[in-house]
Amino acid sequence: GSFCRSTDFSGAPTSLIYKFDIQMSGNSTATTSAAVLQVGSGFSHTTTGAEANADVHSRIAINVGSASGTFAFRNLGTSVNSTTLSGSQSMTWVMNNSGGSLTYKAPDGSYESIANDTFDLWAGTTKLFNDNAATTSSQTLTDIKFSFTSGTATIDFDNFVIDPIPNAPSTPTSSSVGTSGFTVNWWAVTGATGYRLDVATDSGFTSFVTGYNDRAVSGTSQAVTGLAAGTTYYARKTAIVTGK
Repeated sequence: GSFCRSTDFSGAPTSLIYKFDIQMSGNSTATTSAAVLQVGSGFSHTTTGAEANADVHSRIAINVGSASGTFAFRNLGTSVNSTTLSGSQSMTWVMNNSGGSLTYKAPDGSYESIANDTFDLWAGTTKLFNDNAATTSSQTLTDIKFSFTSGTATIDFDNFVIDPIPNAPSTPTSSSVGTSGFTVNWWAVTGATGYRLDVATDSGFTSFVTGYNDRAVSGTSQAVTGLAAGTTYYARKTAIVTGK
């Protein structure tokens, strides 16, 4: 079986963050590359098979495990398998076709760099694949397709979210600095539908101020209150662009 986005993205995105939850059941026999997730262009919306490599920018296979509920992801380009997974896993698949390196906020809260025409894959806060080369770098990120072509199992998907990589975080300016707070200011980003703001007591952003870890904000300024006098604070923001 398969599923495929029936309408191409309106204007091919140059990057994607593809999030979904996945769980496997009903399996007892190991099968390598039983299924594959593909992103590219010119995909068939009526056939169930995997697309030709020439039409695929990035792809990851799913291996069915021999123990019930177990599975792994496979990099088809290098024939490398991820660690064995089980239960429900929240996946983050990041693809870059922008022509240069990009930075994204990873599931573990760090900021990761991803090279052009590569992809990263995360299971929860664990990175499974890092800067893996695209299958066909000249392809766009227009279509998405899943194909389950061999093996026996039930693969459940849920909670799909597809967005472009937001603009890289930047360091905003401050004003109205007082003993218990300040105002964070930044320039508007073209195409942004909102912003995320981090405020921390360290430059590595590991000790966040309560309520300011990836906080959703709008406009081009945000008042931060309830702070301690005599403490140095750091702020950064990320622009959010809604996916299609």
